[in-house]
Formats: sequence, C-alpha cells, structure tokens
Amino acid sequence: MNLRIKRLESDMMREVSMLLQTEVKNPILKSVVVTGCHITNDLSFAKIYYTILGDETEEERTEMRKELKHAGSYFRRLLSDKLDMRHTPEVQFVYDASIEYGKKIEEKLEDIHKKEQNEMSE
Repeated sequence: MNLRIKRLESDMMREVSMLLQTEVKNPILKSVVVTGCHITNDLSFAKIYYTILGDETEEERTEMRKELKHAGSYFRRLLSDKLDMRHTPEVQFVYDASIEYGKKIEEKLEDIHKKEQNEMSE
C-alpha cells in the first residue's frame, strides 16, 4: 500500500477522533471511538471504522449510526480544513463489531474454563 495513503489514514483517524471529542455538540456521539480508517487508492472515499464505549441499547446504537451517517459531509468539510489535501474523500462511517465479537469469545472461553475447573474439582 502507498505510504502516502497510510499517512492520510492515520491523520484522518486522529483528526476524526479529536473532532468527535471537541467539535461535535451532540452528546450521543461523545461515546464513539474511532478504531480504524481505510481510504481508497484514488482518494475518493474514506471509511471510518468506529465502536461505541459502554453498554448502549440497540435503539441508541441505531440513533448513533443515523447521526454519523448524516454527519459524513460535516466531517468531510472539517477534515478539508484540518488536513492538507487537494481533494478530501467522501466520509462514510462503518460500525466495527470486532470488539463485541472479541468480548463474546472471551466470555465463552471463561465459561469453558470454569466448566473444566468444576469437572477437575469433582
């Protein structure tokens, strides 16, 4: 992969994280954490991967997805001011379920470990 694109992905990830914490006034979006970024080779699209801190209900997650979808053009405008790019990519937010998946696997492994401990003690 192009070193320039890697640098832009890193810069975009850092800037979006900062913007979510400082510029965004919507309190729903304050618990959003950026986990990654992928920019296409032609620099036309950027996928920002995010996850949510805490235990939100499915309704709250749906609201966050909707808010982030509508905020894509807002973030594109802010990023064009922050980053030194001739053309700022179109921003799309994608939910990253890998942390949830990892927690589920960890819980299952703990359950298996506890069952093994109980069987050994009997």
